[in-house]
Formats: sequence, structure tokens, C-alpha cells
Amino acid sequence: MSVLRSRPERLEDRNILCARTRIARRMWCFARLSGQTLKPVTLVAGLAGVLLVAGCGAPHLEIVQTAKRELVGRDVAVLSRCIGEPLAVQEREGVVPPAATHLYSSAQVRDVDGRLLATPAPESAANARACVFAFTAQDGRIVEARSENRAGWGFGSIKNCSSVVKRCMRD
Repeated sequence: MSVLRSRPERLEDRNILCARTRIARRMWCFARLSGQTLKPVTLVAGLAGVLLVAGCGAPHLEIVQTAKRELVGRDVAVLSRCIGEPLAVQEREGVVPPAATHLYSSAQVRDVDGRLLATPAPESAANARACVFAFTAQDGRIVEARSENRAGWGFGSIKNCSSVVKRCMRD
């Protein structure tokens, strides 16, 4: 224990000491090795920045989750009113009653009201980083709602997802 509390004088000894510490303390070790000290103000500012960035996506994520939850059980016609035209409709064979999956992509072109249009089809590069919704309907009712954010969940991409379904929240 006394080894951890004593200050190593040689750089090699400091490297060994920092390598033995927990991950949570490694940032402190890195700063100590480089001759800097982390001030509490720096730590608080860094934490505040992380929380601020994380908080930006929270309302959009809530819109997506709420819309998916509330659309299940509703008439499939609501999708054309609040989202627009599907990019594709995939009929599911061998299922009784018949089912179809309606696919919507945030990369689709929008009309003047903000609803999605089926044509022209989005470019493959744009669709590869889009937010895609799949609504499965049976007997004219939505039975399942899924989403896939192909761009990942950082850098504002969740806004693309919420922009597809936010009109359904008002409908």
C-alpha cells in the first residue's frame, strides 16, 4: 500500500504504477505522467459537456419510443396520414390472417407537408445511414413497430428518426 502512496521519481516507475491502477484512475495517471494536474473545474466541465450532449437526444428518443408504442393497435391508414408513402410494402406469405410490413426511411424525399414520398427512391448511400421504420400490419391494424438507426446513435442522428414519426404523435 505504501508503494501506491509514494511518488515515483523515475518515468518507468510512474508508468508501472499507473498501469496497475483501475481504469477510473487512468486519466489522472495520464495527466500526472505528462506533468499536468487535473483541476476539479476541468473534471466538472468535462462531465457537464458529456451530459449536455447526451441530453440533446433524449427528447427525440422519447418521441421514437412513444410513437412505436402508441401506433401498435391503430389502423394502418394512420401511417399514410402521419408519415406518408412507404418506401416498400413487403407481403408476408403463409401467415393467416395476411400480413404486410410497411417500410419507411428517413432518407426518403418529403413533400411540402413533411410527409415521406415513395419516389424518387433514396440513394443507397443515404439509405445506408438512414433511420428505417418497419410497421407490420394484420387485418388492417398495426401489430408491430420496429426501428433501426443505421447511422448509430450519435451526432444528432436520432433527430432523423424522430422526424419520421413525430407527426404521428399529433394525429
